[in-house]
Amino acid sequence: MGCTHFYCTKCTVRYITSKLDENITSISCPVSACEGILEPDYCRDILPKDVFDRWGIALCESVIDCSQKFYCPYEDCSVLLINDTRVEVENSVCPFCKREFCVKCKVPWHPEINCEKFQKLKKKGDDSLLVDLAKRKKWRRCPKCKYYVEKSLGCFYMKCRCVFLETLPSVIATASAYLLILSVDMPSVTNVVLAQALLPILALSVSIEFA
Repeated sequence: MGCTHFYCTKCTVRYITSKLDENITSISCPVSACEGILEPDYCRDILPKDVFDRWGIALCESVIDCSQKFYCPYEDCSVLLINDTRVEVENSVCPFCKREFCVKCKVPWHPEINCEKFQKLKKKGDDSLLVDLAKRKKWRRCPKCKYYVEKSLGCFYMKCRCVFLETLPSVIATASAYLLILSVDMPSVTNVVLAQALLPILALSVSIEFA
């Protein structure tokens, strides 16, 4: 990891977990001013499986541009989807829950009305309730994806999961090693890439075709 500092196993696990809770994927040595970086593979033997998997997924998500990624709008699914298509389409099917969603609105498919009307209806019903709830809970809204973020623990610095890390080439290199790309043939034209955990430290990136 680039240094020779030693820590006990329990302290290291707690340290890594706390950093992941703060949405930090490039985890430095706990020693102040040390430039050493902890590597997931180096720490694999001491980390619980759930922490190790979580770190791998976070690394993979961190190298995806925020403008391309979104989450399945169905609450009981919510897998990460990545829209890398250059062709404008209206709807697609989530490859996990197999339900249709609107590509433009990022909501469940609404075939009876167009996107503009749907957004107006949704805005009238949701906005006042959501704003009131956000005020009570002291949520903050991400300026990029517009989702609300809640601080549950850790320091006061918060970062939405959509934030794209433009620096830290070592993070990108590490995440790339854990990315498995599969192709799924479907009967249509444009692409959406799906990123989701598959095996320990691997994320599943699937090319799918829009319906």
